[in-house]
Amino acid sequence: MDKPAAIYCRISQDRAGAGVKVEDQERDCRALAERLGLVVADDLIFTDNDITAHRGKKTRPGYQRLLAALRAGQVGAVLCTHADRLHRSVKELEGYIDASGDVPTYQVMAGPLDLATASGKRNARLAAVIAEGEIDQAIERMRAARLHKVQRGEWTGNKRPYGYEGDG
Repeated sequence: MDKPAAIYCRISQDRAGAGVKVEDQERDCRALAERLGLVVADDLIFTDNDITAHRGKKTRPGYQRLLAALRAGQVGAVLCTHADRLHRSVKELEGYIDASGDVPTYQVMAGPLDLATASGKRNARLAAVIAEGEIDQAIERMRAARLHKVQRGEWTGNKRPYGYEGDG
């Protein structure tokens, strides 16, 4: 392969702000690159720390730079820990398929994504539908839990209301 590989790492929530999870993902991706005999270019490491991939939320600058590098033909392969780190919606997957062309995508936890074939694209789309469904279910559970707390008169965890102590 004459072009270097790129790595994409993302974590939705980094409460400590330490970036440890994205560093772990990068380390795992570098180990996979070594096993595959791929060279990773340092300027092709893309990360989005503490940024969700949920649709409608803020954009992911690292992901956008990855897509731009793919479109510019600078990338020979993409490595990630799992496809749900790249995209969690079918719409985003379609954009990734368009940008990646015949560039292979390798996942640490799930093997290669074959986006060059119809069956590979179908499998990736099915996985994206499942990931999207998991997000929708999580949102439903969180909304229901919040509603139940409100119905019981409990604090829902946002900013502490005026006049309340930390214990509620």
